[in-house]
Amino acid sequence: MRMNRRNVLLGLGTIVAGGGAALGTGAFSSVEADRSATIEVADDSDAYLSLSGNDNYISDGDGIVEFTFDDLNKDAVTNFDNVFNIENNGSNKVTISIDLLDQDGTEIDGDDANILNEVIDMNADGSDISADDDEDYGFKFDTRPSKISNAETHQDIEDALGSIDQFRITANFDSSGNGD
Repeated sequence: MRMNRRNVLLGLGTIVAGGGAALGTGAFSSVEADRSATIEVADDSDAYLSLSGNDNYISDGDGIVEFTFDDLNKDAVTNFDNVFNIENNGSNKVTISIDLLDQDGTEIDGDDANILNEVIDMNADGSDISADDDEDYGFKFDTRPSKISNAETHQDIEDALGSIDQFRITANFDSSGNGD
């Protein structure tokens, strides 16, 4: 093989690439480090996301808000205004989401979820709350089978509503640091 500039550059490039592959990039695959942490919990009324509400629909057992809606009318639209209040005591804007959970704490899915998405209008779901602000929310229940595409009878609606054990309210904060 004749030594010319092309062969020299090709040889040097191969050496550099091979050396880099053999020696690695300086990246690491894991780090273990101990750090101190302080974690405190608070009742719903005192937390970063404060929950409180109308005593007609909410009980405050053990500092945790619990919703109760009894005796909904059949074949009707029932509105519950100002059922609960969410106060953002944090420094960032939050976006609220609400999920319906069964008795195992699992998000309800399938036919019941399809029915519940039409039966219950949770006006807090998807709303934003600025830092140091609060909003009142309610629920609307539509128990008319003729208006619910996945429910043929009142029993379908009752079964779906009966599958709800918990509401999970989640606040996702705006990580941009913008409180508005």
